Amino acid sequence: MKKLNIYFNKKYLSDNKKCEGIFYPFIEPLASNPNDPDFNRFDEYIASGKDYFNVSDNMADSDLAIWPESWAPNNDNIKEFLEEVEKYQKPAVFFFYNDSTEKINVGKHFLFRPSLYRSSRVANEFAVPGVSEDFVKNYFNGNLPIKEKEAKPIVGYCGYATESLWFSKLKKIFTRSDGWLVRSRAIKNISKNSEIISNFIIRRSFWGGIYQKGPNTDYQEMKRVRREFVDNIVNSNYIICARGAGNFSYRFYETLSLGRIPVFINTDCVLPYEDYIKWREICVWVEAKDIKNISQKIIDFHNSLSATDFINLQKKCRSIWEEWLSSNGFFKNFHRHFDI
Repeated sequence: MKKLNIYFNKKYLSDNKKCEGIFYPFIEPLASNPNDPDFNRFDEYIASGKDYFNVSDNMADSDLAIWPESWAPNNDNIKEFLEEVEKYQKPAVFFFYNDSTEKINVGKHFLFRPSLYRSSRVANEFAVPGVSEDFVKNYFNGNLPIKEKEAKPIVGYCGYATESLWFSKLKKIFTRSDGWLVRSRAIKNISKNSEIISNFIIRRSFWGGIYQKGPNTDYQEMKRVRREFVDNIVNSNYIICARGAGNFSYRFYETLSLGRIPVFINTDCVLPYEDYIKWREICVWVEAKDIKNISQKIIDFHNSLSATDFINLQKKCRSIWEEWLSSNGFFKNFHRHFDI
């Protein structure tokens, strides 16, 4: 395994801002609320990250110069940082954890972000996964809950979905309109098919409205809603995974972490490690323009699997999450972006 020397200089880190997760094994991150369900999502990487990276404040000795916080276009320190990068002729890396798909010009350097459009992506932009807690470890004592194959596929979804009249009237205006309505269209299509068992919990707001409470967040209620979400996934065979506000699906990675098979609705997306993971082999892959056929695609996929295949695919989904998409897996393989 290749170990990278990465540059970190605290002078570029804004006051009261978290450093990027890649530095967590080396620089203690700002404290977060231990009641937050995602509190320990970096724990394994924090324990192992020193096997993958060395951190130095000497750019001359580094393989990569990493901007220490999420990209912000109006940060005056970026100019100084890039001048230093140019002086030492080092490749720079920026992270942008945001729903935005705005065009960001980092020149010849590297940009990692969750929300990309394949049709406008450039060669030095890469996808990052949504990182959440390890559900198997935290909810099932580390034992992957395996489901046997049944005659009819059980398709789950727990979350926000709406197809309002307002959106329907305006959908022709938006060039990326599939992203606004795709969840509801998928749910409606699947619900009508008698050859599929629907397991849907429809929310009318993000996280059931809990995050909207701000500093008065009820963490016990948050845990209850999270448990409902987890149970919906493990009690299903397949999970609808479609974009939200950004052009990516957090649920996609959570589904894989629990060893369930994503029904991935592609809205011109870019997925992590596409040169290494054969994504179409582990998902029911549905193009957004073909959503009218989503039910048949699920049925055909389900019928193509033997009972053994079905069990093995659950294990494979979990393994891919562990090895490539968990915080530890992503950073363990981080060097591969630069090998290419």
